[in-house]
Amino acid sequence: MRVSYGPPGRIEREHVYLGAARFGHEPAAMGQVLARQETLTVTAHVYTRIPGGKQEEADGRAVQIGTVLEQLLAADPSFRILPEVMFAGVTSGELDGGDDDDAVVAVVNYELTFRATLR
Repeated sequence: MRVSYGPPGRIEREHVYLGAARFGHEPAAMGQVLARQETLTVTAHVYTRIPGGKQEEADGRAVQIGTVLEQLLAADPSFRILPEVMFAGVTSGELDGGDDDDAVVAVVNYELTFRATLR
C-alpha cells in the first residue's frame, strides 16, 4: 500500500494520504522564550476502489485499513517518539462511498489531532 501527502496521480485500489492541516496555539509573551501549547489537526484519507465489487466490500476494506491507523495511535496516545507531543489520536471520522463506471469506491476521512508543548 502506498502512503503519500496528497491524492494519487493515478487511481490505485488502496491508498492512504494526508489532506488539510490546521493548527492553533497560544502565543508566548513578547520577548520571552516560553513554552506554548499547540494543537495540530490533520485530515487523513483511506481510499479503496474495487473493480466489479460491492459497496459493502469497499466500505469494509476501507474500515479495515483505517482500523490499523486507529490502533497505532491508540497504542501510544502520548506519541513517545516525540517527547513534545502530549496527545495523538483520532478525534472524528466519516465514511463515504460511491461508484464510477467499473468500480465501487469507499473513503474513510479521519481527523487526527496532535497536542504538543513547544519551546
